[in-house]
Amino acid sequence: VWEHTIHAIESSPKDFIIRLTLLFHDIGKPKCFTLDAMGMGHFYKHSMYSRHMAEEELSKLGFDETTISKVCELVLYHDLNLSSKRSAIQKWLNKIGEESFKNLLQVRIADIKGQSHKNRNELEKIEDSINLLDLIIAEKNQFKLKDLCITGKDLLDMGIPKGKEIGSILKELLEQVETGNSKNTKEELMALIEYKYL
Repeated sequence: VWEHTIHAIESSPKDFIIRLTLLFHDIGKPKCFTLDAMGMGHFYKHSMYSRHMAEEELSKLGFDETTISKVCELVLYHDLNLSSKRSAIQKWLNKIGEESFKNLLQVRIADIKGQSHKNRNELEKIEDSINLLDLIIAEKNQFKLKDLCITGKDLLDMGIPKGKEIGSILKELLEQVETGNSKNTKEELMALIEYKYL
């Protein structure tokens, strides 16, 4: 685990949060090591153990809450199988935000490169995710609520009561269009509203 950790850090960008994450990402493995009937070793839930241990150690070392929170989030998610589908990337953006998701991808790359048997297919998938992420961010920066083919007035006309719910629905519709789950046409968006809210 220690040799892998060193190689992972060596393979990472010179970024403080990413390298601190890699220092702690597998620290919980010895605590949760088990052998199955075939004599194969497993580290079930090691990400959860590692996150907990990282939080304890970083607190003892006097790190600030923001740094601890960022590192622990990345440690917790570092071992997840990241899909390169648009909907999966959008889900992660919504869950942890752009900065953390970009860092998570860099952690995954360094983690894989630090392994003795590097998974080239996984690295290619992450590269595809990075390219698609850049495209999604560019589209998001270009596409605003005002670009939707439906307005707050349309929602009122459909019977949605005036108030905060109008804004929430419009934001959800924007997300559906951005993720490719819905076309930006009045007909399709109205059908989506009728299905979910009426």
